[in-house]
Amino acid sequence: GIPTLPEYNEHILERFCYIPHEAFLNEGISAETMGEFEISYYDRDDAIVIPHRDIDGRLIGIRERHLDDWDIANYGKYTPVTINGVCLRHPLGDNLYGIHINQNKIRKIRKALLVEGEKSVMQNHTMFGDDDFSLAVCGSNISQTQIQLLLKTLGVAEVILAFDKEYED
Repeated sequence: GIPTLPEYNEHILERFCYIPHEAFLNEGISAETMGEFEISYYDRDDAIVIPHRDIDGRLIGIRERHLDDWDIANYGKYTPVTINGVCLRHPLGDNLYGIHINQNKIRKIRKALLVEGEKSVMQNHTMFGDDDFSLAVCGSNISQTQIQLLLKTLGVAEVILAFDKEYED
């Protein structure tokens, strides 16, 4: 079955700054989309904050996109946010990013466009709005749980893979 992930307190989101960040605006993500996906900025970490919600809209994790080159080199581009010593992580393979927003369109057309990262979902949402049927696996693998979410929970009949190019030839 599909695990129910622990839920984090919604009040955690109040500590971030909700002004649309130029880094995402410059990558084709609108201010409206950032608002819908609750994208914010965390000055302490110089990072863009990306809340993760499950299909029921429960806050199950918060990731951050580091902007500083040193942070990226030492921690990676994306990491879970840590607040007051609590790491707000979740098993990425146990959810599909954007499912709480795009599930209605996916159920209706029985198709899902799978992408690797959260930014791709938001870029699609900026272009297609309520017609967006994309979800992010948050990596380059699709887990058994994600397959169950697609087939059993959402009733998807067709999956379109739109993963990043990671080959030379």
